[in-house]
Amino acid sequence: KDLVPPKIVARPTIKKNLIIIYLESVERTYRDITETAVAFKALGEIEDHGISARMQMQIPGLHFTAGGIVGSMCGVPLLPRGVFSVHLKSRDMVGVAFPFSEFMPSMTCLGDILHADGYTQSYLNGSDLAIFSKGDLFLTHGFDRVFGLKELDNWQAESRQNLWGLDDDVVFEQVTKELYRLSKAEKPFTLAALTLSTHMPDAFLDKTCTGTPVNGSLVPDAIRCTVAHLQDLLAEVDKLGLTDDTVVVFMSDHLAMKNTMWEQLSAREEQRSNFVTILGAGPARIINRTGTTLDLYPTILEALGYTIEGGRAYMGQSIFSEHGPTLIESIGQKSLSEAVVGNTTLQEFIWK
Repeated sequence: KDLVPPKIVARPTIKKNLIIIYLESVERTYRDITETAVAFKALGEIEDHGISARMQMQIPGLHFTAGGIVGSMCGVPLLPRGVFSVHLKSRDMVGVAFPFSEFMPSMTCLGDILHADGYTQSYLNGSDLAIFSKGDLFLTHGFDRVFGLKELDNWQAESRQNLWGLDDDVVFEQVTKELYRLSKAEKPFTLAALTLSTHMPDAFLDKTCTGTPVNGSLVPDAIRCTVAHLQDLLAEVDKLGLTDDTVVVFMSDHLAMKNTMWEQLSAREEQRSNFVTILGAGPARIINRTGTTLDLYPTILEALGYTIEGGRAYMGQSIFSEHGPTLIESIGQKSLSEAVVGNTTLQEFIWK
C-alpha cells in the first residue's frame, strides 16, 4: 500500500533538460581517503558548486549497477523476477542478460513521466546493452535511443576496449555527439550515461589516462580521468548555451566493490556513502539527510521543477521534501535492508 507511483501535482512551466551520469563505483568516501583525495579534488569542486547529498547509504537491491540505476529511475530496488536471481547472475560478471525484454513494465519510472511530457531521451554506456538488460530497461521506460558496445560502428575493430566494453573516452565521444544532436531539437531532453573506468578489481583506464599507481592501485588515476571527462562535458553544455536550461546529476551507481583500494574503504565502513551532486537546481548547498538511491527518483523530479504529492515516488522520498522522512530515516538501514531481502511481495509488485 505504500508503493504508489508519484502523483504530479504541478508541472514546471519551463521544461529543463536532464543529464544524469552514473559514476561506476565512485563513492563519496574517496574524497576523504588520503590516497584518492588529490584525484577526487576536482570532483569535490564540482560537488561544492551544486546541491550535495552527503548521506546516501546503500541497501540490498541497489548494490550493483543495474540496481542503482533502477533505484534512481524507478524508486524500487532491483529484486529477482521469479526464480531468476539477479544476485547469482551478477557473479558471472560479464554477459549477464535477463531472459525477458519488457523490464518492470507496470512501473511508472522517471523516463515514463518525462516521455509523456515530451522529452527526447537517450542512454549510453560502454558495455553490451544485453548485460543486465540495461537497454531493455531504458527502452521500456520512455527512452528513444540506447547506445552500447555493439551500437558502435565496426566495434570489433575499436582498439579502445577493456574487459567490460568500450573505454570511457569512446563513450564520452558518443555522449558529446548525442548532446549536440539532442540540443538541436526543439524539445527538452534526457541524456543518461554510465562510466566504466573505475570498475573493480582495479581500474580500466583510457589509453590516454597516464599516471602513477598509488600503493599499487590505478583507482586514483581512474577517478582523476573520469572527472576530466565530466569537466569536458560541462564545458560542452556551457558552449551550447544549455547551462541555465539543464539539470545535471552526477552520482555513484553504487558503493565500490572489492578493489585495490578495499583496505582504505573498509577502514571507513561506517562512514561510506554514495556520491550525489545536482547542478542547475538552485543555489549550492549541502543536504545531510540520510537517504538511499531510492530517494533520488522523486528528488530528480523536484529538481526539474515538478511538484509531487507528499514528495514521494514508490519507496523514494525526495530529499528536498519536508513532507516526511525517507525510509532509511524512518526505520534505519538495518531494518530497511532486512525488509527488502527475500521480500516476495515487493518482488511480485515490481514485476507484475
